[in-house]
Amino acid sequence: MTRPAASRKQPGQATIPAGRVEVLDAGRAAAVQRRRADSEQCRQRVLAVLAAMRKSRQALSDAEITLRDTEIQELREQRDAALAASRQAETAIQALRNVNQRLMVENSRLIAADAPEPTRTAPAAPKPSG
Repeated sequence: MTRPAASRKQPGQATIPAGRVEVLDAGRAAAVQRRRADSEQCRQRVLAVLAAMRKSRQALSDAEITLRDTEIQELREQRDAALAASRQAETAIQALRNVNQRLMVENSRLIAADAPEPTRTAPAAPKPSG
């Protein structure tokens, strides 16, 4: 990936001295080498993690798999029962709120009917003039 030292001059482009081209090429080559080394280190880390995962993995017997499936099923049933109970409770609460609202309206009407009407005072009679 190196460029030849004698570069062709294109219109509007400055001529780069041959020594400078060599320095730039060496820098590029060093960067490529660093990237390759980093990639290899990353690859080795991934392989080490995969090997550790394979080593620590335990095979489950059919009985253990069945037991886990049964436990999961029981948990799902408990969750579903709890959700159903929650929905029923929410429905009951809403019904009680509706009853409470109707009773408040009824009580307000009864209180208004039982309250004595305020006494009306007769307007003061005008004084005779004279």
